[in-house]
Amino acid sequence: PGLNRLNLVLPPGPDFERLAWQFHWLAGQNQLTIVSGTFNEFQADFVPVDLSLTGSYPNIKKFVDGLNRLDRLIGVDELTISGKAVRSGSGTLNANLKLKAFYLKSL
Repeated sequence: PGLNRLNLVLPPGPDFERLAWQFHWLAGQNQLTIVSGTFNEFQADFVPVDLSLTGSYPNIKKFVDGLNRLDRLIGVDELTISGKAVRSGSGTLNANLKLKAFYLKSL
């Protein structure tokens, strides 16, 4: 009975369309703008993703926290935050993420 849930967490293939929708939805929920997103050449069991966002620090943090709540297993390899207002904690920041979206290849 839990197989459907497992297929969401580790889908049988890359499932690019659903993954893109999840990132778009999560960014919208946290009032962030997706500047760019790239699905790189996928490996045997994960899809490398480069994602660039703009928004406030608290909203970027909520986005990253939200990745753990998605029904897809996603690992964060790298997060870089930059902007002129980093020290003041206000204003728009840029966030660049390197992610891995895992899937379970058919045996």
